[in-house]
Amino acid sequence: RSASDPSSPQSDRTLSTAGALKYRNIYEGVERRQAFPKGASFQIFEWVSRLTRTMATLFHDVEAARLLLPGLTVGRLLDGALALFFVRLLLAMAAHPHMLLPRYGRTHRLTGSLLLLYLMLGLADVRLTPLLRLRGAYDVGLSLLGLATAFSAARDFGSARVHLRGSEASGILDEKATVSRSEMLEHCFYQLLNLCQVGFLYASAALPHSRAARTALAAALLLPWLARSRFPVNSFSANYKTPGVGGTTPLIRFLYRLKKWQYLLYKHFLLHGLNVSVAMGGGGGGGEG
Repeated sequence: RSASDPSSPQSDRTLSTAGALKYRNIYEGVERRQAFPKGASFQIFEWVSRLTRTMATLFHDVEAARLLLPGLTVGRLLDGALALFFVRLLLAMAAHPHMLLPRYGRTHRLTGSLLLLYLMLGLADVRLTPLLRLRGAYDVGLSLLGLATAFSAARDFGSARVHLRGSEASGILDEKATVSRSEMLEHCFYQLLNLCQVGFLYASAALPHSRAARTALAAALLLPWLARSRFPVNSFSANYKTPGVGGTTPLIRFLYRLKKWQYLLYKHFLLHGLNVSVAMGGGGGGGEG
């Protein structure tokens, strides 16, 4: 008798196995619902997680999309644009070597150059061929170099009167804007936050079957924000909310508004939304989520 015959022993074993899997899935689902009752907080976390995943799917395989020319994809176009950007930057540095030679601010100049080379190495590793095997070490090094670059700028240049005073508007969107010392120190906070984020993502990947542990880690990742007030705060809205203050042109003021919404997108979706999604969805390594 064939396996499709309902009276065959193989068919009985198949039905029995399917039934066992069905009831096991039902049991695990009930167990998860009992362990995580769907209160208001849980539903909010689940909604943010789903929204973040939906946003991620919008860009899934977008680099493989073909453009007008034969063999040209979005990914190859991005590779060319990134290569052009870094080549242009290196040519500018070669044409103006005095940017790196003066003793004044030398620590920051050398640290920034090292960060640039480090970024280029990571770009080649990701976009071309895998060269690095210790991805976690690279990510930690990137955060530490970013922190060192920001702090060395505050230490080497921050005592100058122009940097103590800063510009009318924060940031450097305006052509005549000057980065203030408070902005340099504020940037140090976000580099430390990136370092905590790296630790959370790798720790969550090591806990694919423990949603409770991942949720606890995601909650712990909110603790650095308690120290936010110890760092300077430069408001984006101060650049455009008062007429005649901030950007010198309507375009610059519009870009400051756009930068404000970009920050909100980063903080609530790309940062907190990502953490919730990882905590609820399995840490990128499978699991019950």
